[in-house]
Amino acid sequence: MSNNIDLKHGLDIPVAGKAAQKTRKTVVPDVIAVKPTDFKGLVDS
Repeated sequence: MSNNIDLKHGLDIPVAGKAAQKTRKTVVPDVIAVKPTDFKGLVDS
């Protein structure tokens, strides 16, 4: 079972430099699935 971390106020991490302006091509699936068990507290009505 996974651990859940709840952030209430966010977190600022100082990072030096700039992000590289690169993009990549991705593979887009034809079918995806969302399982109710992926969401904590979701119940079937």
